[in-house]
Amino acid sequence: MQVLHECDERTKRNELAVDIMNRRLNEEEKKKREREIYWEVSREEHERAHREHEQEMRELRRLLHDHSVRFDADFKRSSERFEEDLRRSREADEQRHKRFEEDLRRSREADEQRHKEFEEDMRRSREEFDERIKVLDGRITKLSTHFIGTVGHIVEGLAGSKVEDLFTAEGYDVSDKRRNVHRKVKILNTEMEADVVLLGEHQAIVIEVKSSCGRGDIDKFVSRMKERFRTLFPEWRHLEVFGAIAAINYEKDADAYAGENGLFVIRVDSSNVFTLDKSDRDSLQRF
Repeated sequence: MQVLHECDERTKRNELAVDIMNRRLNEEEKKKREREIYWEVSREEHERAHREHEQEMRELRRLLHDHSVRFDADFKRSSERFEEDLRRSREADEQRHKRFEEDLRRSREADEQRHKEFEEDMRRSREEFDERIKVLDGRITKLSTHFIGTVGHIVEGLAGSKVEDLFTAEGYDVSDKRRNVHRKVKILNTEMEADVVLLGEHQAIVIEVKSSCGRGDIDKFVSRMKERFRTLFPEWRHLEVFGAIAAINYEKDADAYAGENGLFVIRVDSSNVFTLDKSDRDSLQRF
């Protein structure tokens, strides 16, 4: 009994093993059939894709051929048009060149004519200009004489009048009066002229005379006084030196500007009467 039982057990195990082997064989067969189907389908797909690619290449070659034919035809037509346009352009250039040469010839003739007319106009203009210069020189001479005479008249008036009384009335000591004081130092290459100088024991008042006075005249006078007076007139260095402007006409705000620069302002009317503007001594500039 024991032997039979062991035989049955071995039989069952063998049958189980055979069954497992059969299942594995069936699975392998199934996978094999699936692979065969896959490769069959892939081969067909590949052949179809190859046929499509061949068709596309044939179509592309046809399109390239057609394009090449059209390009050659277009290039030929373009070349013919270019040659024709070039021929016409050359003809047009030749015509323009001929017209240019003709216009240039006429322009030269016209320029020569204009040059002759210009030379004649210049000759006449020079003659007229020379004549006007003669007239202008005469007027300038008269005007200069009048201007010099006017300034000289003011200087004479300052020298001859009691202008010092205007300053003594303001408390300044004036004992001497000089006009047209000129000093030049060659070694320094500098010079200065004072129209009128009022001198006292402790101070000197230098008066600049102008027929018409502007801000620029004031700036120049102040500059000369600062840079040159004490150098060129050392004999008055010990004095307290003031500056003054005397004018018939003061341009816009020039009189106020003179006061702002610490100068005395003297007014001269048509009758050669002098008046002195009031000034605060502390506001006056010392030179």
